[in-house]
Amino acid sequence: MPSTLAVFQPRTFLNKRVHVIDVEDFASELISSIDEYFVEICEGDAGGNLATLKKYVKEFIETKDQRTQMGAAAEFFIHLYLKHLGYKQLFTFLNLEEKSIKKGFDGYYTLSDETWIMESKSGSINTQNISHPSKIREAYDDLIKKFRGNVSNNPWRNAFNHARVVGARNSIKETIRKLSEDFVNSIYPSIDEYNIIPASTIFLADSWIEMDVTDFETKMTTTIKEMKCKELFVICVNKKSLKLFLDYLGT
Repeated sequence: MPSTLAVFQPRTFLNKRVHVIDVEDFASELISSIDEYFVEICEGDAGGNLATLKKYVKEFIETKDQRTQMGAAAEFFIHLYLKHLGYKQLFTFLNLEEKSIKKGFDGYYTLSDETWIMESKSGSINTQNISHPSKIREAYDDLIKKFRGNVSNNPWRNAFNHARVVGARNSIKETIRKLSEDFVNSIYPSIDEYNIIPASTIFLADSWIEMDVTDFETKMTTTIKEMKCKELFVICVNKKSLKLFLDYLGT
């Protein structure tokens, strides 16, 4: 497998707690990495047929509006990057329900026996006032809602079902099961006790724009300073276009 640096070339900020990745095209190293992990990310194991699964995902995504397509493409890329960094995925990218969007947390991982929960937000550069700090804040606020029970679906129940499918350790499944039961009984954990990964992806509408690093660092410093959690890891992705991922699915 190519190294993380070779495939993604991340820039790090704020004591390496913030990673920024630029995707101007799908280089051969990146395509090879996606090919290697596509089935595993989507289904939880590597036993499926790559070409068939790409066709399935393409047909599914094409039925969705652009906002949902951007969300799916952004989320998949975050899963791929975290896999390269050694995070163990305890869920499937595809929902357990046929032809539907995954509910609950966008990502549930372990790294060195520590649990990490990811929330991904994305949007177009053409959206008024869009920025990575604002999207990271949106992702964090969404996590807060789920931790406090201000959502219609039990995110821990969804995480438990996914953990069972991918064969997570019994201790992990039992921990998530207890959190799911507590949620039903209106007992909610504090986000202060959890490691979180808010992620932001901005699609650049086919025209590459260099990020203003000084402005980014200033605003991101203010944004993450207000976030309560055990440990924080922020991922920001600049993608030239949504078409890159859709074209990959069609090959």
